[in-house]
Amino acid sequence: MRIATAGGRALQIRYMDPDTGKEVRIGTRTHDMEAAKEIKKDIEAKLRLGMDAKPKRKNCGPRMPWDEFREELSRLKSYRTESAREGMEYRLDIIESVIKPRTLGELANPAKLTELQARLVAGEPLREMDGKMQLRPRSRHSVKSYMRHLIAALNWANTMDWLPARIRFKVLDVDKKTNKGRSLTTEEFERMLTACESICEHDAESWKRLLRGIQSFRLCLKTPRRSSAPATTRIPTSPSFRS
Repeated sequence: MRIATAGGRALQIRYMDPDTGKEVRIGTRTHDMEAAKEIKKDIEAKLRLGMDAKPKRKNCGPRMPWDEFREELSRLKSYRTESAREGMEYRLDIIESVIKPRTLGELANPAKLTELQARLVAGEPLREMDGKMQLRPRSRHSVKSYMRHLIAALNWANTMDWLPARIRFKVLDVDKKTNKGRSLTTEEFERMLTACESICEHDAESWKRLLRGIQSFRLCLKTPRRSSAPATTRIPTSPSFRS
């Protein structure tokens, strides 16, 4: 049994259910580690006595607290892989950083979804070097992914009879010719340069020159797909430069 963080939400108590083999997640409704430790001790004591340690849900409907819905979504919804579960939680964490819903029904509203989508597209606050706050626009591909995951979560709530109807909402269109992703920030680019020193010990400067050249022309870095190269093609391990 352990105490785990869940994005910006309250701490969680997590343990493996020996009967089902699945991980149980119980929200503590606190960010205080000492308070979470006390809750953990109480849960451990109940489990040793053979008692059900999971708290009883008082409201399973549109008025269900959003934090409780997140816990139930994580505990009950089936995912094909663990990475799919983590992907859902990551995207919902992003959404919560933009709009902090109090209840499940608050987001099952076309007007609220429209507002959320517009704010996601507008971007997130980013502090510039001069101390001023500006908005960094998000990729439309990313926003579409966030919204589709949210709608999938809300429609799952409908299958659980927690929402009266399925969500019908038009997610923004994305130009298929537009490259996915976004430009690297200065901090991210500097981290790449620093990583060259440990990853490419024998040719770090060559890689740094290559990265600076790409960055100066604002090209998008993409991971090469080895499957697209013929079996006889040798993929170089470091760039070669002529003096």
